[in-house]
This record gives sequence, structure tokens and C-alpha cells, in this order.
Amino acid sequence: MGPGVRRRHHLIWKECKIFTGSIVHVNIGFDTTTLPVHLLPYLELFGNILTEIGTEELDYIKFSIKKDQIFGGFSHKVSMYNQFGERDNYQPIFWLNMKMLDKYIPDAIQLAEQVLLDVCFDDEKRIHEILERNFAWLENYIQSEGYNLPVQRLQSYIHESGWYLEQITGLTAYQNLKNLQKNFNSEKTKLVKHLNE
Repeated sequence: MGPGVRRRHHLIWKECKIFTGSIVHVNIGFDTTTLPVHLLPYLELFGNILTEIGTEELDYIKFSIKKDQIFGGFSHKVSMYNQFGERDNYQPIFWLNMKMLDKYIPDAIQLAEQVLLDVCFDDEKRIHEILERNFAWLENYIQSEGYNLPVQRLQSYIHESGWYLEQITGLTAYQNLKNLQKNFNSEKTKLVKHLNE
């Protein structure tokens, strides 16, 4: 490991000593290699819902207010890390990204802990709203940057990491999202079950 990188209890963290004007970035990463294949097309949607829906204690309105008071940014991202020269040796990471002023670090960590341990997927109406918005964004993206989908599909035939990423952000994920958006009433029970998994 390089300088400034520490490993404790299977967590890897890196300190950055560059002055940032009291703005702190905290990124928490989760290895998704043990995630069952049938859940991969739900991962992007899961990330959006996780960062917006609220917890057992805070409905999405209260959660949204608290989130905006503490964070300058609270989002997710799925990244793929390939071993140089070995495309089938890869590490997929689901990142939870937080940005805040340093005085809010304790509150931010507490809220992130609440989100990770007490997220609540019971609000089907809110899930439907997030799904509709995400589908609209994706449709708009496809119209302007649609060439990425066939490229990702081709990469999925070339190497395993390409296949893995295509399930999460490619045509497979798009078709899954389209089906959920079109058939929400009949699919919502299965969707909530998969989100909880």
C-alpha cells in the first residue's frame, strides 16, 4: 500500500493532507462481488433510493431536510477496478460519497450510519417517484449519449468485468428499469424484496 494508506478491520482509508477550505469528502466503499447476479441490474436504482428514501426514524421529507443541513453532497457510484493486464481480475465497489464542512463530520457519520443500518423501503409511492425520475433521466441520456450502451454490451462479450458492469449500468440495467417503470404495480413487491436483499 502507498503512503498515507492504512488498513484496519478490512477497511482501507487514505488521508489527503491538501487544504480544502474545511470541506471534507468521505467515501465508503462496499465490495459487491458477493452480490447475487440477479440483483446487479437493481444496484444503480438501489443507490439512488438509498440516498433519498429515509430511514426507520426519518421519512423521506425529514431525511431530505436533515441531509441538506449536513451534507454538501450525498450520492453513490459503482466503480470497476481492473488488475493491469488482467481484465478478468477485477474489483467492483459500490461507493457512498459524502461531502460536508468539517464541523458536520460527527452528524454526517451518524446520519450515514442510520442510512446504512436503518434504511426503510416501505414507502412504495416514494420508490415509484424515484424510479420514474431515474427512468426519465436515463431515457434522456440514451438519446444524447446512447452509443455507450452498445459499446458496453460489446465489452461484456470480451471480458468478465465488462459483463459485470453491463449488468449494472448497461442495456441489461436499462431494460430492467424500463420494465419496472412500465409494470410498477405488478413488480413493486419483487422490487422491494430485491432492495431489502
